[in-house]
Formats: sequence, structure tokens, C-alpha cells
Amino acid sequence: MVLVCPIIIFNYYLQEVLNYKPLHATSIIAVLSLTVFFMMPLGTYIAQRTNYIFINLVGLLLVTASLLEMTLITNKTSDGILITFMILNGTGFGFMSQTIVSSIRFLPAEKSGIGSGIINSSRQLGTCLGIALLVALLNVGVNSAKLQTKNYGENIVNKARVSKDVKVKFNSLLKTAYSADSNQKKLTTQKNALLSAMQRTDNLVIPTKKNLYYRNYLSLNKIEHHLIQTQNNELLPFIEKNKIEIQLTAQASVVSTLKDKIHARQIIQVTKAFRFVYLMGALISFLTLPISFFTDRKIKQL
Repeated sequence: MVLVCPIIIFNYYLQEVLNYKPLHATSIIAVLSLTVFFMMPLGTYIAQRTNYIFINLVGLLLVTASLLEMTLITNKTSDGILITFMILNGTGFGFMSQTIVSSIRFLPAEKSGIGSGIINSSRQLGTCLGIALLVALLNVGVNSAKLQTKNYGENIVNKARVSKDVKVKFNSLLKTAYSADSNQKKLTTQKNALLSAMQRTDNLVIPTKKNLYYRNYLSLNKIEHHLIQTQNNELLPFIEKNKIEIQLTAQASVVSTLKDKIHARQIIQVTKAFRFVYLMGALISFLTLPISFFTDRKIKQL
């Protein structure tokens, strides 16, 4: 279960949320495996000179600490910090792997095979349960994040300075994107519908004062009023056309900003879901700490 968070859950976060390339994500996760490779022999060396209880306890503490630190991960966390977390987790796993040896070291030779089989079966069972539990928690968290992102998106879209048709198409796109039965064909249809709505010239709104194109629109509007007052109607079609172009461009910039805000909120919400899973992994690891005190006891024979 200890490796489920950094290898499966964390790898999914890197590729699906942060959009890391597979090679990029693998290069970070591989640090964990390399650390385990070097730390297992070191753990054996320390255990032989101290005791297995100590090294197993230290390993569990390091794993718990690394999972707690992973709850601090955001979309802005640097690769260097992510690699540090992997090194810490790999060190802990390398140390606590001594339980494989300490659990059977006092068994009679004729029972060592059975003991080793039980240990490996327990590890596989723990891994399966860990995957099932943590992935279920992640699925619930991600669904909640999608719902919150959709609600946030609808809220800011309804308040945005865009045409009514654009609002309707944008909200339809959000519902499709964050629905359980969403697929690429439906998304493409909704995106095309939104693009068509953005190109329509009826029901266009005036840009807000905060919009970069507001001054341009205001200047053309003043020129238009002046032409009307002077009864110079020859340039009016040209001015009207430019006003429409400015309104369309301003609307497009608003839609682009809305998309960026919704995407940023989605990353924040989904990151929270992953951080919760890391926290649960740390809690499970912490609750298993007392077990380390029973990993190096010789059973007295009557």
C-alpha cells in the first residue's frame, strides 16, 4: 500500500493533471525505485548492527513523513521538490522492507518457505487493498472536484460580459465536459457550437471598462455620434463594422479568460482530491507504526 500513492496515484497526477509527458513523469517516479535499490542494502547493514525493530520503525516514519509532505504538492511545485519526496519515500520503503527478513529469521529452516510465502501473500493483499481503497477515495474526490469546477464555471460565465447565446453554449459545454458520460464527440460538438455563437453579430455586448478593447470601442462610438450629428453618413457603415469587430474581439478575449480561470480552478480542485488521498495514505502508514515493534521477536519454545 505504501507504494500505491507515489507510483500509481502520483504518476496519474503528473500525467493527467499537470500534463507531464510519460517520459518526464517516469523520470521523477524512477528516482523512487533507484532509492529503494540503494537503501535496501543500507537498511540491512544498519539492522544487523542495531536491530530490525529500529530500522523498520524508521522506515515507516520516513514513509509517513513523505506522504504528509506530498499533501503540500501544488501545480506549481518544482520537479526538484517532487524528486526530494520520492527520495524520502524510497528511503523509507527500503528500510521498512527489512520486515521481509525479520519476519522469518527465527523460523525453523523447514518452515521458512511457508513463512516467506505468507509474507509475500500479505504484501500482495495489502497492495490490492491499497489500490482499491485509495483509488476509490480518489474517484470520489475527483468527481467532487469536477462538480465544484462546473458550478464555479457556470457562476463566472453567467456574470461575464458576453452575449446571451455565448453564455448558453458555454454552460452547455461545461455540463458536457464535467458529466459522467462525457466523450470526445460530444465535446467537439459543444466546442463548435460555442465557436459559432462567438461569431454571431446579434446581441453583442459593450466591452467593460476593464477590457483592453473598451477605449477603442468608446473612440469609435464618439466618432459615430459625431458623424451622425454632421450628417456624414458615408463613413457610418465602416465605423459600424469596426465596432462589431471590436465587440467580437473583446468577447473572444473574455471567453479565453474564462477558460483559463476554469482550467486553473479545475487543477486546484483536483489537486485537493489527490492531496486528500496522500493524507489517507500517511494516516494508514502512521497507524501501522506499532506493528514495527513486533517485527523482531523470537518466539520462545516451550
